[in-house]
Amino acid sequence: MVAAGFFPAMAAPPNYFTRTWQVEQGLPQNKVTAVVQTHDGYLWLGTYNGLARFDGIGFAVFDDNNTPELRSSRITSLFEAADGTLWIGTESGDVSQYKEGRFTAKPLSANWSGGKIYAITADDAGDVWLFNEKGELARVRDGKALSPASGKTSKVFSLARGLDGTVWIDREGVVSPSRPES
Repeated sequence: MVAAGFFPAMAAPPNYFTRTWQVEQGLPQNKVTAVVQTHDGYLWLGTYNGLARFDGIGFAVFDDNNTPELRSSRITSLFEAADGTLWIGTESGDVSQYKEGRFTAKPLSANWSGGKIYAITADDAGDVWLFNEKGELARVRDGKALSPASGKTSKVFSLARGLDGTVWIDREGVVSPSRPES
């Protein structure tokens, strides 16, 4: 038996409608691999056929044919840093950024083995962290990659950013905060 006064009245569902955008509307591919909305209001969508910027009406598509700074059109991760920089990770392990209307390829150190970039985040010190399919972690500081991040070679299982800006790293079942090195 359920007492009616025990539960708050159910509100009517909001009056939302669903709209779908696909290749026919300008999306480079129907399978979306990453999504981020930047502070300027654009919705950025990563696909295996390029990066799309959606303004609410139409798509601008960027790929390795029309944007050489994107070394691969197979986008796997997106992240917007506090300074408004959009970081773009690819299946090949290459990284690009979009800032102030310009794309830039970000070279990484030779010890970064590449591979699909699953996650990108940043810590309060402004270092950008990359996590790849091989369980490797790279920290990008001032455009240079330091990898592995703390000199250890243990495999990383996941990467998360806390509300206080700390980047938490799960290394072989041991979760610890990142510690920026000089």
